[in-house]
Amino acid sequence: MANINWFSFLILFGVLQGIVILLSLSLKKQKVNSSNNSLRLIIFLVTLTLIGRVVYLEKLTILTFKLLIFGDFIIFVYGPLFYFYLQKYLNIIQTSSAKKWLHFIPACLHIILISPLLISNRAEINLTLQSNFLFFDVIEIGAIIQNSVYIFLNWNLLIRYEQESKEYLSFQYIYQFVRSMIIVGAAVILVWSFSFIASKVGLVFLPNYLGYQLTWVILSLIAFVMAYYAMGHPEIFIKEPVQQNGKNVTSENDFEELAKVLENKMEKSKPFLDPQLTLPKLSEISNLPVHQLSRLINEQFKKNFSDYINAYRIEEFKKLSRMENYKNLTLLAIAHESGFNSKTTFNTAFKKLTQLTPKEYLRNLN
Repeated sequence: MANINWFSFLILFGVLQGIVILLSLSLKKQKVNSSNNSLRLIIFLVTLTLIGRVVYLEKLTILTFKLLIFGDFIIFVYGPLFYFYLQKYLNIIQTSSAKKWLHFIPACLHIILISPLLISNRAEINLTLQSNFLFFDVIEIGAIIQNSVYIFLNWNLLIRYEQESKEYLSFQYIYQFVRSMIIVGAAVILVWSFSFIASKVGLVFLPNYLGYQLTWVILSLIAFVMAYYAMGHPEIFIKEPVQQNGKNVTSENDFEELAKVLENKMEKSKPFLDPQLTLPKLSEISNLPVHQLSRLINEQFKKNFSDYINAYRIEEFKKLSRMENYKNLTLLAIAHESGFNSKTTFNTAFKKLTQLTPKEYLRNLN
């Protein structure tokens, strides 16, 4: 009983998170992203289902049982909803509106399969549980397979985002965060699968609430964590509109001249010190249309935007690390002063450009 009460407490914590986030998203005056409506729907459905699960664990009645099995449909809609949310979040639309409903076929089949239980009495439900337990196994296997598919789809979406974002972003917050979420989600599904298989072959060493139920709750809490991060750093999820600044240039001589002007501006104004510098922002600073600035960086400097900006940041790091008043700062602190605000991005960019880690570089310098 103590374990069930503790598990109910964990679920209640998720419920409170959901309520707080729903209120925050509703009251937030600043428009964060067009994907907010999708996020609200995900959080609302998850919160409702968690409430139903708490009621079920604390007081099992015929009504709470029916609410629970109906509420489990969130397992089948979570994958598609989160996938569409990420598409909007990353501004990468892959699914047409006409085809979106196809992703909800498993959820519809689930409702059809459980509908007889929703209108059955206690005796009929008990008979179903005793004589047709395979029914629920099929549903759980289907949920595991479907969520695994969406982990794969989300991963592909993230890879595409990484490739495209290098052309206009000089920071990789969202890539790192969403990547971590997908990895955690994949790990949770592995635990869920192992728990299910173990229970079917007789290796029942984990209580049910540590297998299926806890796994599902953790998967749901991923959406809550994403919401917290989105509200804390809304600027990193917004792709700035492409503006056509300045005049068009086409000749090679013009590009060579503009490359010198851009280098001069980078060295004197140091826009790369802005950790959230984007291609549209640099377009405004350089007074060049975005598409021509991108071409200028690609053709004249043989780099994408991310590598181009990080190269200046690394040179700034090298310069600062040699200065006496920076000797007592950590590597990460100096990296922050140079325009980086991610340890992973800093280490990756430094290794890519210098073939050395920051520590190896400083060791050789000394």
